[in-house]
Amino acid sequence: MLKKTAVLSVFIFIFSMIASVITVHAEPDYLIRVILDKTKQMALINPETKTVVSYSPLPILGSHGVAMSPDKKYLYMNAMPPGDIVEYNIAKKGVSKWFPIPETTKNCGILVAPDGKHVISASQNKKVIVLDRITGKYDIIKTPSDSHQFVFGPDGNVYVAGGSGNKVSIVDWKNRKKVGEFKVGKNPHGVAFSPDKKRILVTLRGESRVGIYDAKSKKEVGSIEIKDAEGLCNIGLMPDNKSYWVAETFGRMLHQIDANTNEVIHSMSVDGEPHHALPTPLSGK
Repeated sequence: MLKKTAVLSVFIFIFSMIASVITVHAEPDYLIRVILDKTKQMALINPETKTVVSYSPLPILGSHGVAMSPDKKYLYMNAMPPGDIVEYNIAKKGVSKWFPIPETTKNCGILVAPDGKHVISASQNKKVIVLDRITGKYDIIKTPSDSHQFVFGPDGNVYVAGGSGNKVSIVDWKNRKKVGEFKVGKNPHGVAFSPDKKRILVTLRGESRVGIYDAKSKKEVGSIEIKDAEGLCNIGLMPDNKSYWVAETFGRMLHQIDANTNEVIHSMSVDGEPHHALPTPLSGK
């Protein structure tokens, strides 16, 4: 009897030890949507397990950006070539509208504006396009250099990575004009704000790092090295405010950065050239 009790006690102890080291992954509130340029497909990544959960076919071969409508029914993608904007019906898995933009040939970042009505696209042809997704009408804002990925700032303006100009342009999209700029490192391709909005993070393709800038003074206050990176592109803050995801285009990699420590905590390869990592809310969440 004592032997059986002893064996049972040992078994319970071992089981409790094993259970204590098993990491339980909660179901995420969102997935990370990544268009894989030149493959005609899009990957959906679970941010908890850091794995690709599915691939979706796309109607376009080349694209550097994707954004979702507020009602979660449509995706808006830059199509290259030509430099048009495509509305994709998620439920029907097909193109519902195609918006020709003949003034551009190579578009990059794309986001749906806070008003839910406009789609904004940055063009490497030194332009920012503001498209009314209902009427199809659009306006063009000229920028001093090639425009790449961008983000909406707390002031409501668009902060656009200026590529070869080594600057970030600040664009008042509502009044259709550039209202400011600040110098950064070499070849910026992506912009994000920290959770507290006090810092601006800029991916610097020409230096294989992410520069950190004070949001008020616009002076560099820190740096995150991504060793041997080939073609850093967009950086995006995730909805939980815990991390950023950075796309490394030519290295075919994604990097996760802790938003508190500003350290790279995970890197993973993907089957194509990523230009962004867009958080996509799951249905019902």
